[in-house]
Amino acid sequence: MLEEHHYWVLLFTGNGDQITLARNYVYYTARRGPHIGGTSGYTQTLHMYNNYFNSITGHALDPATGSRVLMEGNYFNAVKTPSTGDTAGTVFAPTSSTMNTQCSSTLGRNCVSNTLTGGSGTLPNAASTAAINVFTASIVKSASVMDPANVPSYVLANAGLGIVN
Repeated sequence: MLEEHHYWVLLFTGNGDQITLARNYVYYTARRGPHIGGTSGYTQTLHMYNNYFNSITGHALDPATGSRVLMEGNYFNAVKTPSTGDTAGTVFAPTSSTMNTQCSSTLGRNCVSNTLTGGSGTLPNAASTAAINVFTASIVKSASVMDPANVPSYVLANAGLGIVN
């Protein structure tokens, strides 16, 4: 525990991992929600969408060596550092309609912007279009990514302890 918040939240470090992290509630944590990558020669691919990050005193995304991340339609509220911005990882996390259109040639659809509110920090080093190019699977292309304005209410109603949908 750090600052009365959980520290090691989600660790994705396996070689060749292909992960979808969608519609989760990550709250009252301090760091590594998630940490991805970190081992030279390994790769991890993470599509993060429609997650609700709330009241995080440190950082959410911690991209390290070998990580490739597409982060879209997430809602960050009171998150000090939504991403560490580590340049060892490759991240595309749109925050504007201009960035959203950069997904269309690979995904066949526009990406959905992330929302940063409640004093949340920024998403530094998160405009690497090289990150998009590895997301060619049909499950990513056909993902139903909702408007982030709807994410908090949807996630709180449909995710968490005792809720099985």
